[in-house]
Parts: sequence; structure tokens; C-alpha cells
Amino acid sequence: MGNKMNTKFFVPLATLILLTEILVVPELLIGDEADEQRVAQRQDEEARRDEINAKRKEIIRKVYQLKRELKELEEAGNEDAARRVAREIEEYTHVLEELAEARDQDGQDGQDDDGEHREREEEQHEEEHRQEVSEIDEIRHEIGQLERRYNELREAGNEDGAREVVQKIEELVHILKEHEEHEEHEEHEEHEEHQRDLREHREEDHREVSGTERAERELHGLRQRYEDLIAAGKEDAARQIGQRIRRVEIYLEQQEREHNERREHNDGNQIEREIIELKHKYDDLIADGQEEEARKVANHIEELVHHYREQQEEHRHAENDHEHDERAHHEAFERRMHEMASKLEELHEVREKILRDGNEDELREIEAHIEDLANHMRQMEEEFHNEQEQQHEHDGHPSREQIEHVVKAVEHLHAAGLHEYAEALERELNERIHKDHEHHGHDDHEDGDHHEHDNDRHHEHDNDRHHEHDNDRHHEHDNDRHHE
Repeated sequence: MGNKMNTKFFVPLATLILLTEILVVPELLIGDEADEQRVAQRQDEEARRDEINAKRKEIIRKVYQLKRELKELEEAGNEDAARRVAREIEEYTHVLEELAEARDQDGQDGQDDDGEHREREEEQHEEEHRQEVSEIDEIRHEIGQLERRYNELREAGNEDGAREVVQKIEELVHILKEHEEHEEHEEHEEHEEHQRDLREHREEDHREVSGTERAERELHGLRQRYEDLIAAGKEDAARQIGQRIRRVEIYLEQQEREHNERREHNDGNQIEREIIELKHKYDDLIADGQEEEARKVANHIEELVHHYREQQEEHRHAENDHEHDERAHHEAFERRMHEMASKLEELHEVREKILRDGNEDELREIEAHIEDLANHMRQMEEEFHNEQEQQHEHDGHPSREQIEHVVKAVEHLHAAGLHEYAEALERELNERIHKDHEHHGHDDHEDGDHHEHDNDRHHEHDNDRHHEHDNDRHHEHDNDRHHE
């Protein structure tokens, strides 16, 4: 007997050590102080729920006693006393409903975070299930004791005592039946909720697939059109189609990322549900003394936990890969812009030499070349900004990186002597920042400081370039007069 008790104690303890790590998510660990407050709050709520459950159990037994008394009074024809007892039963029933509401609502106030709120609800539901299982076990144990007491009284010839024991057994059986019906009802509701979630996910997947298919068809058509325009030598129209192609590609990439995140989230929820169900099964097996089966369930739980952690790790790797790709895209854009800016400076030097030589045909040719290259740089800049806007729609304003890119492009254009293009790009950025400030009401002071600093750089740079531009114009004018 002693060995059996030790084994029963060892299995729950060993498995408890395993289960305490099951749903520990690193993102929820927000510091020792917060953890202590959360633990203290949880202990207070558990103490209140225990107190409420104890009161409910006591009142339920009182109600069944009153119902038995009411039945006897009605059979005896004592209507006044029966009405008094019926009112008392009604009052107790109302108290039971209030206690049930208090238990259900306890711990839900003040929860702002949906994830934490959902976790608290699951923990509360799990705790209530454990308490209900414990109550059912107590009732069954008490019924067993009463049955033994009934047999002893019958053997001793105490019929009155035996009848009282039978009445108590009937009360407990009725309570047990109510518990079982309540549990079946909860299981049915959980099943219905799970089916609703599955239907919603299927509908969402169908909508996503439809949108993705349309985008893929559009992308195929745009690529074909782009090739046709390039073959026909229509580079300007091809560049515009290229912008649309990039926008559709970004949309498809976003759809794929969102789909993967949603699938991982759903898989994680499914694993958590399985773990919780297996924990209940494990508790039931331990209560029934089926230690071997309980160990198998514990091993299955451990496998699920390992799989869950692997999924989390894969998700983190995917996020890191996406950030790496974005950085690589930024760096490639910077390199390309730097190469084109260097080319512009070379062309500008050639233009100065041609200007001094006075060859008008070559001058027109080099200026057209410079203008084409500047237009191409501006086009690339716009395409890059469109990509950034689509990838960071939730930001709602130009990022600091975007502003720095524009500042560099402006400097390159000024250095190449293309002041009109530089000023147009500056005006465009200033308008975007101004609209953003009007829209957001200067909520983020730090970002506002960055924007103000960048605007100051624009204006200072603009003034310097205006003077330089005027000098260039005077210099060109003097050269023209000299050649004449």
C-alpha cells in the first residue's frame, strides 16, 4: 500500500515539473516585478474562486435539503410552510447564479492585452475544470462511503438510519448528474466553437486564394506587356509597367507572409488545445490509478511541446531572413544610386569641357544624356519610395531611411548641376512630411525632430545650391559671350 502511494505521488510530481514548462512563452516574461504582481494577483483570484466554489457547494446541498423538505410538506398538505420553503429555495438559487457570475467574471477586469486575456481565460477554464473534477471525485468518494455505511446499518437492523443514508446518496447522485451534464454541455460548446473557427479559417483562406490568384494573373500579364514594350523600344512606358509589376510582387510577398503567420498562429493554438486536453486526460488517468497510460500521455505532451518550440524557432528564423532581404535590397539600391551619381558627375565634367570648347552639337547631346540619366535616377527613387510605402503602410509616414535616401539623391542631382530636378524632389519630400505632420498632429516628437533636422538640411543645402546655380549661370553666360 505504501509503495503504491509513493508511486502515485512520484508520477504527478515528475510530470508536474514537465508541465510547468509547457505554455511558458518567452514574450510574456516582462520582468521580475511584473511576474511577482501577476503571481500575487493570480493567487488572490484563485483564493476567491476557491471561496466561491466552497459557498456554492454548501448552498447546493442546502437547496437539495430544502427540496426534500418541500416535497414532504406538499405531501402533508402544509401549503403555508411549503410556500415559505419554496421562496427560500428561490433565494438560494438566485445566490447561486450570482456566485457563478462572480466566479466567471473574476480575473477578467483590467485586461487590455488580448493575448494575455485569452491566456488568463484558458488558465481559468483549466482551473475550473480541475476543481470540477476534484468535486466529482469527492462526491463519488462520499457516495462510496455512504454505501458502505448503508450496508452496515442494514446489517445492524437500523432501517431508519439506512433510509436517511439513502436520501443523502440520492442527493449526491443528483448533484453528480448535474456536474456531468454541465461537463457534457461545455464539451459540446467547445466543439461548436472549434467548428466555427474552422469554417472562418476556410472562408478566410478562400478569400486569400482568390485575391492571390487575381494578382498572379495580373503579374503574368504585366510581365508580358513589359517585354513587348522593351522589344518595341518604348522604355518610358516599360518603366511605368515595371513599377506596377513591383507593386504586385510586393502585394504577393505580403500575402504569403501573412498567410504563413496566420497558419503558424493557428497551428500553435491547435497544439495548445491538444496539450490542455492531454493534461486533463493525464489528471483523469492519475485519479483512476492508470499510471502506465498517464506516462504515455506525458510523453506525448513532451513531444507536442518540443514541436511547438521548433515552430517558434522557425518563425524567428523567417523573420530574420525577411529583415536580411530588406537590408540587402536597401544596400543594392544605395550602390546603384551611387554608381549613377558618379556617372552624372563625370557627364557634368564633360559638359563643362564641351561648354568651354563651344561645340553646340556635342553640348546638346551631352545635356540630353544628362537629362535622361537624371530622369532615370528620379524614376528609381520614386519606385523605391513606392515600395517602402507599400511595405510599411502601418507606419503612416516617411521613415528616416526614406528621408536620408531623398537627401542623398538631392545632393547627387545638385552636384550634377541639375538644380531644377533636385528642387522638385525636395518640394515633394517637404510636402509629404508636411502632410504627415498635419495627419498625425505631431504626436511623435522624436520623429518630428528628425524631420525638422532633415528639412533644415534641405533648406541650407538648397540655399547653397541656389548660389552655386547662379554662379554657374553667370559663368555660362560669360563663356557664351566670350565665344561670340
